[in-house]
Amino acid sequence: MIPSIVGLSFFMPLDLSFSCWFFYLFWKAQRILFSVIGTKAMASVTSHNIAFLNQQTFGAVMGIAVISLWLSRHHFKKLVKSLFEGRSRSYDSDEPMKYGNAILGLIAGGAFLLFFSWSAGMAPWVAVAFFIFYYAFALTIAKLRAELGTPVHDFHATGPDQIMAEALGTRTLGTRSLTIFSLYHFFNRTYRSHPMPHPAEGFKIASQTGMDPKRLFLAMVVALFIGVPVFFWVYLHVSYKYQGSMVMRFAAWSYRRLESQLVYPHTFDPIAIMSIAAGFVITLVLMFLRMRFIWWTLHPAGYAISSSFSMNVCWSSIFVSWLLKYMMLRSGGFRILERARPFFCGLILGQFIMAGFWSILGIAMKRTIYIFTW
Repeated sequence: MIPSIVGLSFFMPLDLSFSCWFFYLFWKAQRILFSVIGTKAMASVTSHNIAFLNQQTFGAVMGIAVISLWLSRHHFKKLVKSLFEGRSRSYDSDEPMKYGNAILGLIAGGAFLLFFSWSAGMAPWVAVAFFIFYYAFALTIAKLRAELGTPVHDFHATGPDQIMAEALGTRTLGTRSLTIFSLYHFFNRTYRSHPMPHPAEGFKIASQTGMDPKRLFLAMVVALFIGVPVFFWVYLHVSYKYQGSMVMRFAAWSYRRLESQLVYPHTFDPIAIMSIAAGFVITLVLMFLRMRFIWWTLHPAGYAISSSFSMNVCWSSIFVSWLLKYMMLRSGGFRILERARPFFCGLILGQFIMAGFWSILGIAMKRTIYIFTW
C-alpha cells in the first residue's frame, strides 16, 4: 500500500475510485480468459499487455475525447459565432489568451507538425491521423487530471504509433511512416508525464486563488523556453554517463519494435479494429448510463485508465481509500469527510517529504539510499 496514493484517491469522486479497482479486476479477468484460450498480443513491447486490451483502452480514450467535445458543443458554437461577429471579448476576457490567437496558434502549430512529419517521410494521411489521435489523448488526460484527479494515466504501448501499426497493419502504413513512429516514440511510449494536465491544473489554481491567468501563462512560456534545452542537456548527460533504462526505454525499445515490424510485416487486423470499437462503444454506454441513472456507479474514466501498468501498483491503495471514504460517508456523512481531509493530506505530504529527504541525502552522499518511485 502506498500512503500518497491513498491520500490522493481520497479526493477523487467515490464512483471513480470504485471504478478504478473494479475495472482493474475486470481487466485481470480478461487477461486470465485470453491466457486460458491462448490469445496473446503479437506486437506488444511490454510483457503485461495480453490479447487486445491496449486496443480496448485506445477506444475508451477516444470515447472520452468525443464525449468531452460533444458536451462542450454549445460553448464552441458560441465561441465561433462570437469570433465571426467580432464579439469575442465577452468570452475571453478572463482567459490567459484570446480565443482568436489560440486558434491561430493551433492552426500554425498543427501545420508545422504535419509539414515536419511529411518532410521526414511520413505519409500525409498517416500524419493527420496520428496527431488527431495524439491530441485526443491529450484532451482525455487533461480532463482526467483536472476534473477527476486520477493518480495514474500512463497508457503504456497504447499510443497512436503502436495502435495504428497493430490495427491498420505495417504494410498499410509503410516503412517510412513506421520509421518516423520510432522517432516519435519518446513522447508516445507512455503518457504518465504528459504536459497537457499541468497548464490546466495551473489555470484552475489561478482561477481559485484570484491569480492573473495572463501572467501565469507568461511564466509558463518562460519556463518552457528554459526547461526544454536544460532537459535535453541533462538527459543526454545522464544517459551517456549512467546508461541503463533511460537509453533502453527511449532508444533501443523503439528501434527493436521497428525491426520486428519490418522483418515480420502484417496487414489489416480486423480483431484489433473490433477491440477498438468495443472500447469506444463501452465507454459511450457507460457515460449514457451515468447520465441517465443517478444510482449508476461505474465511471467510464475508470474503465479507460484501469488497464494501465501503474494500476497494478496502485489499485490496492485506491481500494483502501475508497473503502475508508465509503465507510465515513455511511457513518457520518460529509462532516466526517471534512474532518478527515487533513489526515489524508498528511499521507501525501509525509511520503513526499521523506522521499525528498532521502533523495537529497543520497545526492549528498553520492550513493543510492532510498528509491522513491510513486
